[in-house]
Amino acid sequence: MLLDLIEALFLILLPLVLLALLIVAYTTHRGMFLRIGFSHKEMGLLSIGPFAAMMFDMPVFIYKNYFLAFNIGGAVVPIVLSIHLLKKKNISAVKSISGISVVAAATFMITRVTDMGVVSSFPFYLIPSILSVLIAFLLFSNHSEKTPGYGYAISTLGVVIGGDFFHFPEIFSKPFMGSVGGAGLYDMVYIAGLLTLCLALPFMGREIKREAFPVKEPSMFLRKAILSRDYKEAVSLAIKAVEMKTEEVAKKFGIEGEYALLSLIGRDAYDDYLLMKRKGIFSEDEARKVILTAKLIIDALEKKEMRLYASPLSRTVAFLIDFAMLFSVSIFFAIISGKNFIGMFVIFLSSFQFLYFTILEYLYGSTVGKAFVHIRVKLENMEKLDFISSFTRNIIRFFDMLLGFYFVSFILIAFSPKKQRLGDIVAGTIVVKNM
Repeated sequence: MLLDLIEALFLILLPLVLLALLIVAYTTHRGMFLRIGFSHKEMGLLSIGPFAAMMFDMPVFIYKNYFLAFNIGGAVVPIVLSIHLLKKKNISAVKSISGISVVAAATFMITRVTDMGVVSSFPFYLIPSILSVLIAFLLFSNHSEKTPGYGYAISTLGVVIGGDFFHFPEIFSKPFMGSVGGAGLYDMVYIAGLLTLCLALPFMGREIKREAFPVKEPSMFLRKAILSRDYKEAVSLAIKAVEMKTEEVAKKFGIEGEYALLSLIGRDAYDDYLLMKRKGIFSEDEARKVILTAKLIIDALEKKEMRLYASPLSRTVAFLIDFAMLFSVSIFFAIISGKNFIGMFVIFLSSFQFLYFTILEYLYGSTVGKAFVHIRVKLENMEKLDFISSFTRNIIRFFDMLLGFYFVSFILIAFSPKKQRLGDIVAGTIVVKNM
């Protein structure tokens, strides 16, 4: 009895503790995480994604008394993240298939089918993660930036294949209703990847652990300028901040050349910028004047930039148009499914919404609703969305939906600097007017 209690407590705390450890490590070693392939986008998927979508299933097979779905938070997110990491770190197909196959075989041997689904007992469900770490270090090394991502991917995909796919013949031998990754945050699919990362990172080489996080934001340079006690360095950093912000905004407006600042905010600001670059700075007072001028120029550029972003009203109208379409289609499929109408309606609505926004925004940068009000989704640098950005943006949509049915999102869109909801912030995307 005591052993069962300890095992249950361990299972409840394990994913929460692992996730907390990874978040703390990310905040203190962002350079390392960026180098191994985990930017804020991947970390958002790893941490917020399963929480956001663990209550939603995506049906893949419905027939009479058979119903199979993939839990979006517990299965779809880890699977897509794994494939993304293998591609991002350019892992060969041979190494990917080999690692996944070994982990899948081990997972199949330690899992069994019960009335509750596919299960594994403690401590056997830790084996796929330990095995994945050993394979990752064997095929790469602790000095390779590919090791953690590879370990995460083969453990996640290996558990899905060995723990679920290999058991399908037994599962479908009688009427079945369930979902892969259905335990969400507490599913073996999700836990395996988390545990693999937590086991691998402490053993990575010093050069990877000490990787510096690159300063890319103009605001960071301006803050460093304010804090610097070296007046010459402070001026240099302030000028750099202006140049970075100018380049960033000019790209969004399609302006090129050395006179971009002049085109964006006029002659006076451009003359101030030239004065900043040409004047010799020898005192603290003069350095502070340059920093203040830089801040004013950046503020003016940000106000110019605001004209690009779609308004909360246009985004709301676009969403309502899309939602009305999806609502109608979901009702139709819920009726023809022949099962519980309310339950199937929720399943179809959540699945269609996720697929609709993810696929259309990836392919076209827009949806029917967005096209109607002449807005589209882009990356923050105004490039076309890649798949993982569209996927991340719309996984977090579930979280936005749960927060007062987009009420918090509306507030963020209205008051955030780039008119971003939570999904946009995590994915690094913006919604802009068609130019």
